[in-house]
Amino acid sequence: MAVSQPGPKLKRSANGEGLEISVILPPTFATGIERGKVMVAFEGKWSRGRVPLSALPMNQSFALSPEDARLLDRAEELAGNETPGGLMLNLVELTQLFDALAGHPRVALGRNPPLTVSATAWRVPVEATLETSGEIRLNLPENLQPPTLIAGE
Repeated sequence: MAVSQPGPKLKRSANGEGLEISVILPPTFATGIERGKVMVAFEGKWSRGRVPLSALPMNQSFALSPEDARLLDRAEELAGNETPGGLMLNLVELTQLFDALAGHPRVALGRNPPLTVSATAWRVPVEATLETSGEIRLNLPENLQPPTLIAGE
């Protein structure tokens, strides 16, 4: 069985041209989560504009911030060791990508303002009441709008 070679990979160098990576999640993100697959796009902003990462010249070196380097490491790992312009991810892969997106400054839902990806676990605001029968009743606040939760490994 032939083993396929990885595709092109972005060159990195501290002395390379500055590059900022943006991650664009689809406006239908919640629907994608329900279906178990989400398309994620990766773009790079450099001196010649903003393009899909895979459209950048792979023979040129680029300088990345620590956040972008961490993101690119994970994206390339998920893409089979090549620089992706986009990836269709299952939910386990998406949570792996989100680990690298925690605190990243350029994550958006479509072309909307940036989102915040947090590595902090969400604490459910449960209210506990001791009933006269001795039972403990657990309630969620009435107006609670929970965040979108994605099951990982």
